[in-house]
Amino acid sequence: MELRRGAGPVRLGRRAAIIAMVMALAACSGSDEDAGQSQTAPTPAPAQAAPEAGKIAGSLSYPSDYLPDDLEVCAEETTSGEVTCKGGFKDNAYALDLPVGTYHVWARTDDYEAGYRAYYNEAVRCGLDVACTDRSAIDVAVKAGETVTGVDPADWYAP
Repeated sequence: MELRRGAGPVRLGRRAAIIAMVMALAACSGSDEDAGQSQTAPTPAPAQAAPEAGKIAGSLSYPSDYLPDDLEVCAEETTSGEVTCKGGFKDNAYALDLPVGTYHVWARTDDYEAGYRAYYNEAVRCGLDVACTDRSAIDVAVKAGETVTGVDPADWYAP
């Protein structure tokens, strides 16, 4: 630091303080190269896994003017035999969230006959007419992220 004529101690103190602040700021800011190294790159959002479930949905029916309180819709996975049931429906529509797979779907209630299964089957597809004699359960394929609609477990008349 060079002393000039007429520079008193107060004036030197201010200059020294300004120089010290400038040096401190320069040290904090660093170079552009250092700044890039000290900052962390933003973390990318985790990739969303593809859904491993889908839905089966349809209409409910019962051979009366009401739906029984204990009415359930069940789906049995055709390979594993795992059964998923859901009840408590407020109207005549239902939806079941299910893992990917192939299912047979039926409705049940103790109001009809204990243990009876009203399947979604070929007779339902045929219109439940007396000429519809095929009572084979229909394979319903559930795919990831998709909803299969029109699966109506309605055959309350199978022998």
